[in-house]
Order: sequence, then structure tokens, then C-alpha cells
Amino acid sequence: MKEESRRVLIVDDQPANRDLLARHIRRLGHAWEMAENGRVALEKLRAGAFDLVLLDIMMPEMSGYQVLEHMQADERLRNVPVIVISAVNDQQSVTRCIELGATDYLFKPFDRVLLRARVSASLMRKAWHDQEQEYLRRIEEEQARSERLLLNVLPAPIAERLKAGEEPIADHFDDVTVLFADLVGFTAYAAELSPAEVVEALNRVYTRFDAIVRRNGLEKIKTIGDAYMAVGGVPDAMEEHAHAAAQAALEMQAALPDINAELG
Repeated sequence: MKEESRRVLIVDDQPANRDLLARHIRRLGHAWEMAENGRVALEKLRAGAFDLVLLDIMMPEMSGYQVLEHMQADERLRNVPVIVISAVNDQQSVTRCIELGATDYLFKPFDRVLLRARVSASLMRKAWHDQEQEYLRRIEEEQARSERLLLNVLPAPIAERLKAGEEPIADHFDDVTVLFADLVGFTAYAAELSPAEVVEALNRVYTRFDAIVRRNGLEKIKTIGDAYMAVGGVPDAMEEHAHAAAQAALEMQAALPDINAELG
């Protein structure tokens, strides 16, 4: 994966240390910001997106340990890699930082070659993580789109059975009522409109019809141009399906004056 310019947050209470790290980050081709203590670091992390944090431990107001604790508690920040760069060189500090979520730990004074390697490795892992999250987001969007398309074609219970792998799905219903509605005069009306206006008009009509159908316990089957079809008693049995279909038809007729007024 080609390494692109990334944003690095440098956190250290000593200006000389911040400047030194900034020079190394600049040579690597990355952008950076600085924070003089842990409190400022958290403010910057929550205000903007960063790909890596270079974190000192011993600082006023808020230590590096506390920064790590806050980052782990924040779902938006816990996946940002952190390289601790500290003069605290005992094993206990290293262990504590790793347990708190730090990606790596370098002792001061650090070796510039080792710093470059650790920074590049951490940024690469962050890039892979971001790419993975983007792929997952796209998959979820496609799944949601497929779900909407499926529900536009099939009743929800049938769609669930299909997704569960049931086949063939062929049910028999002895007693149902089919409601078929046609928009009188719509062909002449549509001839005077652009395609986009026709779609908008049908969307307004069918949105109202959908609400009426749901309210009366019917199941929308499909729309074909200016024709609308729904059914009562399918896929769930309904004793008063004929009454519900008739009531829906009357409500559709009653809604048309308002719809016509909206459409002008």
C-alpha cells in the first residue's frame, strides 16, 4: 500500500522535543500538530481526525497515561495508534502503556531510524484499518440497498423467509381480497410533464397510498405506472380482509383532493 500524507499529533510538554519530532515527521512527508499537555491533546483529538499520536508520559495537567485511558474510553479515538516516546524507561511503564492501548513505546533519546520505522508501521496499520472500515461501510450500504429493493418487491415476511434460505416459497390462501387502484386521467396529465415531474407526482400519490394500506393492515404488492395493487389476507391471515380493502379504497379516494391540490 502506497504511503500517503497523514496527520500526526505530537504531544510533549517540552518545546524542544516537539520541534525535534516535528522535523522528523516533516521529513517523512506527513502533516502534524502539537499539544503541550494531555488536556490540549484530547481537545485536538476530539476536534479533528488524526492518524497517529506521538505521546510523552510525564506532563503537567494530564499525563500520557491519562490520555491513553481517555482514548480507550472514546469509541472514536481508541483505534488511533499511539507511540509513547518517554524518558520513563522502566518495564512497568512500558507494560502499563501497552495495556492502556499504546501501539509502541520508544525511550528518549530515540533513534531516528527506529522512529521512522515505527511511525511508518503504525501509519500503515491505521491505513489498513481505515480501508477495512470503508469496505465494511460500503457492504452495509449495499446490504441496506438490497434490503430496500427486496422489500419493494416482496412482503416483509416473505423477504425474511427468502433471506433465511427457505425454498421454494409457495403458500396457498383460500380467502383473500385484492385491491387494484388506477389513477383516472393520469396519462393525459403526465403527457404535459417532464419525466422527473411524473416520478415526483407518482411518488407523492403512492406515499399517501402506502400509509393508507399499512394503516388498514393490507400488503402492497406492486405499482405499474399509475396502477397500484395491494392485498388483504396475504401473507398473514385476516378475517376482515374485504372490509379492510374497501376501507382503504375509500380512504384513497378521500385523499385524492388533497393530493391534487399539492400537485397543482
